[in-house]
Amino acid sequence: MVAISLVIPVYNEADRLGVNFEKIREQIGQTGESFEFIFIDDGSTDETWSYLKTLSRNHNEVFAHRLSRNFGKESAVAAGLSVARGDAVIVMDSDLEHPPELIGKMIHIWREGHAQIVEGVKESRTPEGPLKRMLTKGYFFLFNALTGFDIAQATDYKLLDRSVLDSWAKLSERGVFFRGLVPWLGFRRVALPFHVGTRESGGSRFTYRKLFGLSLQSLISFSALPLYLIPVCGVLFMLFALVIGTISISQWMQGIAVEGFTTVIILQLFIGGTLLLGLGIIGLYLSQLYEEVKGRPRFIIAESTQEQKHSQ
Repeated sequence: MVAISLVIPVYNEADRLGVNFEKIREQIGQTGESFEFIFIDDGSTDETWSYLKTLSRNHNEVFAHRLSRNFGKESAVAAGLSVARGDAVIVMDSDLEHPPELIGKMIHIWREGHAQIVEGVKESRTPEGPLKRMLTKGYFFLFNALTGFDIAQATDYKLLDRSVLDSWAKLSERGVFFRGLVPWLGFRRVALPFHVGTRESGGSRFTYRKLFGLSLQSLISFSALPLYLIPVCGVLFMLFALVIGTISISQWMQGIAVEGFTTVIILQLFIGGTLLLGLGIIGLYLSQLYEEVKGRPRFIIAESTQEQKHSQ
């Protein structure tokens, strides 16, 4: 029976994977727990998969799964959770930004029964440019305002008890946001602060386009509040129009010439832009609903060393 499953999504990380694996393995080995490594190759285009197969052959506790294409980190994490066999699962990055030294503390807190979820929270962030820092703060503020969940310092570095994992498995939605869904599940939790380590395998794989897409998906998946804001805006415009209309009629009855052609044009442009924004918000929700209705799988595992080992 496996006590701890380490789920580690990877993408084009062949250059540092071996060194980082040994550092993580050293830390989990010191806990005295039985463990397994579950690597999910998210459609890498370098030699990551070849290296993972070699790693799996040389270590009985290592299992590797290759997705049929690049589905994204969220889907890769979901794939790892679906095959994990441990009494608890630790999700972490392979680049050592999530310090392996915390693994022992996480397991200790879990074993003591203090929490079913032990989550790493950032005491410091990696250096970011002013634009990215501003956008990040804006996103977290908006997410908190719309959902009530504060994930500003949250990370994907978490330990989940088997009971939490079983509840996760019941979630049927296609578009998953791991960092947001875990607090939604509830359960007892303990936050474990850490300083973000130095990335050992190049820069971030997340482009602004991917980050923007993930941000939109997470906001739409967790809150319908933007849809409710559209009729609110409509009511406000009606009240504004009623006030302006009342003033205009009053001036006309007093023989005062009513002017303001420029103001009318500006108001029309503003109202038209607001209507288009409202239609855009509705379109985003319809798009999300369309993806859910199609019922496509979150991921497709094309190859697995776990099946090969079990067949031997």
